[in-house]
Amino acid sequence: MSTHWVMLYRAAHALEAALLQHALEDDGVPVRSSGGASAAAFGELGAEVLHVELWVPSEHIDQAKRVVERFFARKPRRADSNDAAS
Repeated sequence: MSTHWVMLYRAAHALEAALLQHALEDDGVPVRSSGGASAAAFGELGAEVLHVELWVPSEHIDQAKRVVERFFARKPRRADSNDAAS
């Protein structure tokens, strides 16, 4: 039986897609991306114009959605925060 792949997420740029793809793979979710390979053809366009789609097997969609939710629920650390005790 062949695997039925479904689109999970359309990333705003290749970096977001790569980070999310790694999070999915770390959680054991098979993932494919499309759209990122064409980025070189659009060298003069800004990265925000390019979209990368992430696809997962349909039987993993619920698990993949949870990974995406966790990924975006993380609070980014501010570069200027002072974590050291004064």
